[in-house]
Amino acid sequence: MDTVDLTLSNGDLWRILVGFLMPLVIAAINQRTWRSQIKAAVMFGASVVVAAITLFFQGGVDWTDYPRAFLLIFTTAQLGYLAWWKPSGVTDAIETATSNKEA
Repeated sequence: MDTVDLTLSNGDLWRILVGFLMPLVIAAINQRTWRSQIKAAVMFGASVVVAAITLFFQGGVDWTDYPRAFLLIFTTAQLGYLAWWKPSGVTDAIETATSNKEA
């Protein structure tokens, strides 16, 4: 029977940190006038890309580690946004400051 490794490597810890900080970058990309579905798609797409980037910087892309990298980043970004960044108002302030003023 296969076993599941539940230990966190240094790469995993970096992915968690990156995921926690991602909502700040995503808020700079999102526009106030966009629907929530579009904003969610931006977050999902950013998680897909950032997971591959973190694997690359870890020493090459090992696609067997990709699902774990994606899930760590995606989940941490969501939890960080909902538990910390949204209640603090930081992401709303960034989104307002970087949104197109003409829209």
